[in-house]
Amino acid sequence: MPLKAALHIRPQSIVFATDFSFESERAMRHAAAVARHFGSTLHMAHIVCSMGLKLVGPEAVAVADDIAIRDLHSFEHKLAIKGLLDGVAHDCIVRDGEVWPQIRSLIDELEADMIVIGTHGRRGLGRLLLGSVAEEIIRRAECPVLTVGPDFTLSGVENTREPHPILLATDFQPASLQAIPYVASFASERGVPLILLHVIPLIPHRKNGDWSRSATLADRRHETETAAFEKLNALIPKYSLGDGQVECVVRCGETAEEIVKLARELNVDAIAMGLHRSEHPEAVTHFRHTIACDVICHARCAVLTVRN
Repeated sequence: MPLKAALHIRPQSIVFATDFSFESERAMRHAAAVARHFGSTLHMAHIVCSMGLKLVGPEAVAVADDIAIRDLHSFEHKLAIKGLLDGVAHDCIVRDGEVWPQIRSLIDELEADMIVIGTHGRRGLGRLLLGSVAEEIIRRAECPVLTVGPDFTLSGVENTREPHPILLATDFQPASLQAIPYVASFASERGVPLILLHVIPLIPHRKNGDWSRSATLADRRHETETAAFEKLNALIPKYSLGDGQVECVVRCGETAEEIVKLARELNVDAIAMGLHRSEHPEAVTHFRHTIACDVICHARCAVLTVRN
């Protein structure tokens, strides 16, 4: 029986932020596929970072804008030749200024329902990090952000013959549940299963005022997993997910690692996560590690983040 969602969310306006890189083109394939599936208008946007150019003079900014417009239309033409824009209503937009303020302005002006970005990831402190621009967009955008990371491969949404499940990871906090209406609607629209996942972290755990170590938590594993399963199953009637293709999974381990591992095992089309609102979003940089960023850097599918 197909999954039934009480709320059907269909993005009408999608902003795709591009820097013309290989990673950006890969993300564009996914953005176009999503726009085609939902009949959305796709706005391809490039931001010319003009901070340094303004020191040279207004002529330098104008020249940079002209080059960006030419490059964006060349990018559009290359995509069109490959058939990636077939059946997709789209336009091209070039702005100059700081990236996030311009993206935020576009989201407001276009009443965007979603923003799509690609990131190549970068090495730092022995691990893969998101770029500071990508992380700032993810942490600040009020609309859902669909991110295509460095390990992304062809997905079911791009290959309509092989649709795959959608995975929602939650820690049961209100912020982490924000993505449920979106993924439930998308899964229902595509007729694919929805996987609800909770990861029990193996870290020191406090109960009744006493600190216990992971070994103690392991002893209580059955009790903890049972409680988690009950909470996951309670989400089904709460969000009117029906009795269709909803599967609840509980794992124990490092949160980001277990999310990525299950996503690969099930070959999911997308991972969805609700993000907690940052108290100091202006402090976000690529040095800050979050579970969402770790998942994006290692997932083979796109990752949808919805900020509370």
